[in-house]
Amino acid sequence: MSRPKYIKLVEFVAHQGDVRCVKFGRQSSGVLVTGGDDRMVNLWAIGRTTATLSLSGHQSSVESVTFDRDEEVVASGGLNGSIKLFELSVGKVTRSLSGHKSDVLSLEFHPFGTSLASGSMDTNVKVWDLRSKDAIQTCKGHTAGVTHVKFSPDGKWIASGSLDGSVKIWDMTAGRLISELSAPTRYEVTGLEFHPFEFLLATSSRDRCVRIWDLEQFSAAETIGPDATPVRNIAFHPDGRFLFTALQDGMRVWGVDPSQQYDYLDVPWYRLSDMVVLSHRGQQRVMGCSFNGSMVGVYYVGLRHLKPFCDDPDFLAGDVGGSSGQGGCGGGGGGGLGGGG
Repeated sequence: MSRPKYIKLVEFVAHQGDVRCVKFGRQSSGVLVTGGDDRMVNLWAIGRTTATLSLSGHQSSVESVTFDRDEEVVASGGLNGSIKLFELSVGKVTRSLSGHKSDVLSLEFHPFGTSLASGSMDTNVKVWDLRSKDAIQTCKGHTAGVTHVKFSPDGKWIASGSLDGSVKIWDMTAGRLISELSAPTRYEVTGLEFHPFEFLLATSSRDRCVRIWDLEQFSAAETIGPDATPVRNIAFHPDGRFLFTALQDGMRVWGVDPSQQYDYLDVPWYRLSDMVVLSHRGQQRVMGCSFNGSMVGVYYVGLRHLKPFCDDPDFLAGDVGGSSGQGGCGGGGGGGLGGGG
């Protein structure tokens, strides 16, 4: 059987100028949102090349976007430090949040409550009460722009990653620093992902390494890499047993416990902006979106063709994707993780 390939679902012109950010909706797995230097926020049904909504309101380039849990609200951050919230049912700005002094690089809705976390080029992390529109916490300590913010699954902690290479864990309620996770190198953080169940955090950075952090000891449990090309994004499988790392030109599948590489697949997504592992119409897949200039591309890989999933009869029985009932394991795999540190 030939080696399975990625599928490029669609490529389209997303903005009149350059695209600055792209994000999937996690709830439906069927929508994405883009922001551009044309100051617009555009909403797309995946597979379509015409925007379902074009949202105006920013006075500067849109540098970050995200959906709320129910995909009813989009938050967007501007080059000038402003944050806009759009109610999709009415298609207009319903809240504006002011407080950052520079580019808003990252946004994340709280998994349960009515709050939003933001990271900015001004080096600060802010937590906003969306009812009052006030910043209820300002977390200071990074020495360069904050590229990533993530809430823990229980919503009690915030992880932030910076251009200065640091990763910090904050108490959501008190706004105090719990710990700084210290890597041996200080390269820009390119990804943050909490484990869905365990006290673990995965991070990627421009040193081409991925680190798994033990959040009980606040120490590095494993280090993956360095890889041959930059690590653009990371994502855990929903069951927590596997970690996917997106490289400039491909994707690796890793076991979390025990630590091992299972597979590799070439995927030319290059400037990957977001990656999600999801189940769509009975098929489990990894979906990624990238941008270059005014163009956005959406890719997916069905897991039934990748190790270890193609060797698992229970997985194949529950996954309805593909043209036959057989798995399609190809080459790749092998190799352990590098030493922790």
